[in-house]
Amino acid sequence: MVPALIRSMDTCPMLATFRNSLNAWPVRLLFGLLVLAFVGWGFSDVWTQATGGGALVTVNGSRIEPQAFQATYQRELNRVRQQMGGGRQDVPPDIRKMVAQQALQQMVTETVLDDLTRKMGLTTPDADIRQATYAMPAFKNDQGQFDQARFQAVLNSVGLTEDSYVAYLRRTITERQLLDAIRAGASAPKILVAPLFAWQKEQRSGDMIEVPVSAAPAPPQPTDKQLERYWANHPARYTAPEYRRIKAIVLTPETVAKAIEVPEKDLRAWYDANGIHFDTPEKRDVSIVLVPDEAKAKALAEQWDNGADWKKISALANSDGGSAVELTGITKQQLPVPDLMPLAFETTKTDQIAGPVHDSLGWHVVRVGKIQPATHRSFEEMKEEIKQILSTQRAMEQIYDRSSHLDEAFAQGSTLDDKLPDADAVAAISGQLDMQGNTREGTPAPIPGSDQLKQALITAAFSMKKGDAPHLVPVTPQSQPGTPAGPTTYFAVQVEDIIPGALRPFPEVKAEVTADWIQDKRHHSQEEAATRAMLALQEGKSVADAVTLSGGTLKQIPLLTRKGETGDVSADTRRALFALKLNDSTMVNTPDGFAIIRLTRILSPTEKDDPAAFSQAREQITQGLAEDLENTFLASLRSKADARVNNALLQRIMQQ
Repeated sequence: MVPALIRSMDTCPMLATFRNSLNAWPVRLLFGLLVLAFVGWGFSDVWTQATGGGALVTVNGSRIEPQAFQATYQRELNRVRQQMGGGRQDVPPDIRKMVAQQALQQMVTETVLDDLTRKMGLTTPDADIRQATYAMPAFKNDQGQFDQARFQAVLNSVGLTEDSYVAYLRRTITERQLLDAIRAGASAPKILVAPLFAWQKEQRSGDMIEVPVSAAPAPPQPTDKQLERYWANHPARYTAPEYRRIKAIVLTPETVAKAIEVPEKDLRAWYDANGIHFDTPEKRDVSIVLVPDEAKAKALAEQWDNGADWKKISALANSDGGSAVELTGITKQQLPVPDLMPLAFETTKTDQIAGPVHDSLGWHVVRVGKIQPATHRSFEEMKEEIKQILSTQRAMEQIYDRSSHLDEAFAQGSTLDDKLPDADAVAAISGQLDMQGNTREGTPAPIPGSDQLKQALITAAFSMKKGDAPHLVPVTPQSQPGTPAGPTTYFAVQVEDIIPGALRPFPEVKAEVTADWIQDKRHHSQEEAATRAMLALQEGKSVADAVTLSGGTLKQIPLLTRKGETGDVSADTRRALFALKLNDSTMVNTPDGFAIIRLTRILSPTEKDDPAAFSQAREQITQGLAEDLENTFLASLRSKADARVNNALLQRIMQQ
């Protein structure tokens, strides 16, 4: 039992390999705990009944049970489903098969590793289990210390016993020890690192002749016949996008909150318990001078009272061996010297000099500046805000149940044309939109919810056929590592009609066609000029000659590396520069037109030029080799394992 183990054991050194990778363990372990929880109770009853207790896979005599595989498979399938923005039927069979194969390979790998470490007699001592448990953030209190109550609560929340937690942790750390020993054999020799380092850190510079389209002379005005031919030859430019007329509902905490009535007594109870936290205490600007001598303090107070400014008072205090400080917007609790409370906070007058007052530090002189009175918000002032807080809290508690009601209605054949349960808790929308989510007026369609939900709804609408049955789609918000994810939201959509894209009539788009025709002529003119300049350089003519032929502007490209900042040099220009041989030239497109690039200098660094960077590169290559060693080792273990799969059972699981 972990708490007893933690209380009774003496501290002992941690295995070096585990200590080195400890920072990554908390995330891995918590993830594993959730998997164990699903295996332990999430699917057990269902699959015991469905499979009759047979193993899905046997690996060297060890069993992989259907419920364990189902947990891993469903987790990965849900992740793919979310990325595709659809329900179960949106995951094609070939992708489902790939997900199942990956999940099965993962579990076979874990099984053969467990078998190997057991045969080798490897294990993890209790001291390391304790150390790993102490290191996990989920088990720490606000002071960063291990909290036994929190530890037990986390295990309870995922349905684990202490024994199952210890067993999982011991197996995981033990397997990591074995794999770290395999990785330790990787080492990148300098003869391998040197050319890779030189390539990675190589610097290049050159000449660039910029030939912008805007510098081209305006062509003669086109005739209507020329414009009509241009319009006919470029139909994609003047075709209206496909629109879809949809109906949709959105279920979010905000939409649910609008359907929740909070009784007056609940509002008052919340105010009585929490309203004081919204009051603000009185704040004051306080200037304090401290000097060691009473006579000097009185003299300084007199000068201050006679109009000396703060700069002068500060200088005098410092010259007298004291100090001066200005405190802006402080409360009584923030006053650093409690003995000054009567001078700083009991007067109602501002800009008056008070003191000197003596304490163990010396003699203080005080001036009170701006006073910000305390504020108190009454119940009536906060009523709407409290209502919003409580309705949102209750919406968060109710949204899952409400989504279940809608999901069940759709499963029974309901559409968005029918009267749905919890209709007051959803936002209903209808209208036409294109694939970018814009209406025919060019404005964003009024879809409520997060940007992620909006994009998922639009993607789903354009992947459906007219008349397809709606289903409720969950949208799990993305979050940054270390930050909690927001609540899951939901939508359902059905396509009422599909309006294909159509070529807009010439008279309607004549102005656009004219502008495009003129721009294309200018573009073609500058392309020809840039091509002449590039050919001249390739024939051995000077850069000055090329500038004259192109009518462009010469610019020096500073030393650049393959990666990193490029300043005002485009990524395309850098790629072109690193594709050239010394003194060769090429032409690239730029956002403004064209550029002729000529490579004039190459610097290839060695270890002596930057030992630290060389060492870092060597370490990165060594890590890559270590990854390859580990993957090769695991692949070898899998290939040698006696793994037998119940394919009929696997197919049944994949069809669920």
